[in-house]
Amino acid sequence: MITYVVMFRKLGGRWKLRIAAAAVAAVVATLAQAAPAHADVWTNIGNGPYCFSGYMCFWSRWNFVDHPSYTKQGSIATNQNIPNFGRMCITREECGFSMQDVTSSWVNATNSTWCLYSDNWYSGLRFRVAAWEWWANIPDWFNDKLSSARWGEC
Repeated sequence: MITYVVMFRKLGGRWKLRIAAAAVAAVVATLAQAAPAHADVWTNIGNGPYCFSGYMCFWSRWNFVDHPSYTKQGSIATNQNIPNFGRMCITREECGFSMQDVTSSWVNATNSTWCLYSDNWYSGLRFRVAAWEWWANIPDWFNDKLSSARWGEC
């Protein structure tokens, strides 16, 4: 969300609207740093259970704790299908970060059901996550087993 700073100054009995140059510079800087509107995957989103609307979010620890390690991400948010959590790419240059077999909590902040799988390419054990459903502690039979995920019914 962008905050516009507006200053009012009384001049000669009339109010004039003045936008400070610093405020304009701040807005431009904010826009330059904002993420693309169509970003598909965000990494290391921090501790939850907060998740971007329209995204499915995953954390590596119970209770939505972001705990990255040398080879694994601590958390991600996605609005796209992921056939292989072991090899996800943000850009062509940055490929290979992983959340394979480390996920312990998640939030579905979408209007759709997601199907989560224990094996790559949508196979193996299945876990159905309904729209707006969240799990702070994934059951043992699926904890640390997530390998792929996609929109839709299982």
